[in-house]
Formats: sequence, structure tokens, C-alpha cells
Amino acid sequence: MAAVLFALVGAGVAYRYWPDEERDIRRHLSNLAEALTTSADSENEAERSTRLAAIREYFAPDIRVLPVLAAGPALVPEPLLSREAVLRAIDEATRQGRISVQLIDASVRLAADGAAADVAVVARVVRANLVGGRQDVDLRRLEVAMAKTQGDWVITAVEVRPRAEGQVEERERSPRP
Repeated sequence: MAAVLFALVGAGVAYRYWPDEERDIRRHLSNLAEALTTSADSENEAERSTRLAAIREYFAPDIRVLPVLAAGPALVPEPLLSREAVLRAIDEATRQGRISVQLIDASVRLAADGAAADVAVVARVVRANLVGGRQDVDLRRLEVAMAKTQGDWVITAVEVRPRAEGQVEERERSPRP
């Protein structure tokens, strides 16, 4: 009985820590979403600077973030063509109130050489509206290009797609704790 238990624990540990590029990419995106999530009312300038320095590592220096124009408000109103431009946009967005970011339904396609990947993912961004106490939820499809450089995955390009057909913006009246 003990041998079976140890074998199961060993298999779980091996699965969790065995090198796998797709799992690394998913973990990378999950960590990025966590870093983008803020509680602006409690973040001081030192914490903000530290968080932005950590976020910087997720993006290639020459990243391109391109909006695909559609009806309705744009999540990214104009192209961002450098890591510094992306960080400025993130800093500006997170100063406007609490933001929660989730990257869900990720589909990873690795290149044959394992040095690049294309990821299709849905971004769910919840913004706490400081006036009126409601939350605005925005869902967008993202097409993300990633490259493995110096042993780590970085985002090299993002296309922000409009909401999928049938998606609607959610609104909630009371803020979540």
C-alpha cells in the first residue's frame, strides 16, 4: 500500500516538474495574468515599480501589440510597438482602479524546433469602477506569438481581437471584496 502511495506521489512530482514547453508557456501566461492583477488603492509607488519591473521580463524588447479594429471600445486603441510602450499602457491602465486579469482557454501551438509558439487565449479583464461601485468586464481574444530566448519564454507579438460573436459585456452593481 505504501509503495503504491509513493509511486503516485512520485508520478505527480515527475509530471509537475518534468520539462514541458507547453506547460511552461501556460505557467508563464498564468504568472503574467497574476502580475497584471492589481488592487490600486493599496499599491504604493515602490510596489508599482517592482511589479512593472517584473512584468517587463514577460515581453521582448521589440514586442508589437496590434488591435484588430471592430465596433465597440478598443482594449488597445492604437498599436504599441515596444516593450516601453506596453509598460506605459499597463501602468496607465492600472492607475485607474483595481484590475483583475485572467487568461483562459489557452490553445498552444509549438513550432517544430520548440523555439517559438503561437497561443490563442481569451483575456478576461475586470475593472472596478471607482464611481458607481460597479465592475466592467471585458472579454477579448488574443493571438500571442512567443519565442524562447535565453531559456525563457517572452511575448513577441499580440493581436487583440474583438469579442467573439455572441459575447456580451458583463456589468455588476456591487464591487467584489
